Amino acid sequence: MNGLKEAIRNSSKENWDPILATSILLSWQSTERRVWMSLRSGLITILNTLDPRWKEGSELARYLESQLAPTSTGSVMMAGTQFQENVALLDYVIASLRNVPISVFHNQEYYSRAEELLNFTLNFRKDIFMISSDEAFKRVQQLREWLFWLPAAMIRGHDCDTYALSILTQFFCVGICLDPLLPDIGGAYLAPVSIGPLEDICRIICFRAASNPLAAHLHLASVLVELPRHIVNKFKNRLNWAPHHLRSTEISSAPIVTSIPAARPPDFHRQSILHHLS
Repeated sequence: MNGLKEAIRNSSKENWDPILATSILLSWQSTERRVWMSLRSGLITILNTLDPRWKEGSELARYLESQLAPTSTGSVMMAGTQFQENVALLDYVIASLRNVPISVFHNQEYYSRAEELLNFTLNFRKDIFMISSDEAFKRVQQLREWLFWLPAAMIRGHDCDTYALSILTQFFCVGICLDPLLPDIGGAYLAPVSIGPLEDICRIICFRAASNPLAAHLHLASVLVELPRHIVNKFKNRLNWAPHHLRSTEISSAPIVTSIPAARPPDFHRQSILHHLS
């Protein structure tokens, strides 16, 4: 942190990208809400004060600015009806998650991943009405780590198991579902980092299933991604999903993704997934 502050004080055109990249990485790794909020505020300040000429030449700065997308509003104690609807949706996802482990019981790694996600989501749901914002931030740290590191851990080489992809969609689905329940801790970073990869994976699985309609494992994978695909469509429709320009009070703490295929700076997290699948 001290090194980052010193770099900001002595900023130049040459070191703005490293400053932005370091801020993003630190915010993503932060386990304390106070530190995360400070880094989040710092990213906003950096982008708002960046010389327009430098910003034009910084792919990372343009990327962060163009991909910003607000995904939740209000406080944790949001309007009663809206909050209950979001909790009901979480219950719906949990009901579906209960069936995932048994679907991949033949593979111990996938079974364990699915069980871990189910237990995490059940515990979060159990305490959702009583935990503080600080505690919620600590709880969701496990999900943040999964969303960031799990794709690279489960996607190995070019011949990726379709079951692995279907398991990954469950994690992205939970991220999207929890996002609107956590506005006071910057819940917005969960959905944006999940939507693009989830949609990409769904397209890949549907293509594989359509290319080989008699393959039982592809049919099962298609069934497993039905709910995640429904959740992401519901989420996008609710928010009229589209890229947004930077606002002074809204920024994600992690690289943000979008499904809109227009020309744009690269999504480094999403490209790491697609690289292994190409």
